[in-house]
Amino acid sequence: MMYRNPAILTRLALLVPLGLVTGAPAAAQEAVSVEIVPGAVSLAVGEEVTLTARVLDAEGNAVDAQVLFFPSFADGRSGSARQSIDVDRATGRIRAVKGGEFLISAIVATARNLRGEAMVSVAFPPVDRIDVTPLGGSTYVGVATRHRATLLDTAEDERDGEIRWSTSDGGVATVDRFGILTAHAPGSVVLRAEAEGISADVAYEIRENPAARLTDEILWRQKEQFSDGVGYSWIDSLKEMAEGEIGDGQLARAAARFPTNTPLTKEAYLYRSIFASHFPGEPAVRCVPEGPSIACSTPAAIAWDPAFAGMADPSGRAVQGVHAHSY
Repeated sequence: MMYRNPAILTRLALLVPLGLVTGAPAAAQEAVSVEIVPGAVSLAVGEEVTLTARVLDAEGNAVDAQVLFFPSFADGRSGSARQSIDVDRATGRIRAVKGGEFLISAIVATARNLRGEAMVSVAFPPVDRIDVTPLGGSTYVGVATRHRATLLDTAEDERDGEIRWSTSDGGVATVDRFGILTAHAPGSVVLRAEAEGISADVAYEIRENPAARLTDEILWRQKEQFSDGVGYSWIDSLKEMAEGEIGDGQLARAAARFPTNTPLTKEAYLYRSIFASHFPGEPAVRCVPEGPSIACSTPAAIAWDPAFAGMADPSGRAVQGVHAHSY
């Protein structure tokens, strides 16, 4: 016969409702917060550190949950920060690639709205040099040349900074705040770009411009639009092709097929058909400016002359009485 102690049985009976007897299922812990340690860290480019994320319940007890780590720019700018700070999403190891301020978020995989954050500050490396393009050489009096100056640090990363431009001889050449060098007289000149205590020079030899003036033949010759300038036969051939491919009935029903910005000529219908085959839909059509035009003018130019109102031709030859080869 087994002996049963009445006192022990009574205590066990009281513990069962509380779920404290071995074998009773424990209440599930609910995660309410994520804590990252350390919460803030400062690094130099190339340095690494591993962040630890703890998922906690309402009483501060650790909860077993998978956490993923993601970087972003601390100033809230859009775009991926992964090119600037390398983060192992699973382990929390981070490596500083570029200088800046970054926010590392630890997100619970099963509850994306539950996250913790840590601030990572990466010191900018010192500025190393300025690269200027073009690299100099020779140019002619009266010619303006635009230059670009790129400020680079020791990690070969481009840095923001105000570039100050100057020349060694303002009588030979001057430069504006945009880096545009204008040659004034023959001679040697040095263009300098400066920023944050460093500078870069490029040398130029300014030569007399061989083009002293335009001859009357060049100055007063017939000016052409681009489509006409490559040869009248080019645009005439396009019109002939459109005439053969687009029927009169198609053009008459153009408004039914193309209710927005309806083409008025067979040539325009052909171009519009090609456009629609690549970019279907109303939004694509509305991205293209449209309106009455003569010789590629704006719609306002149609009102300049009553004779323009009946024209719908992109060629400059459509302007009768002005173009030497008008039609």
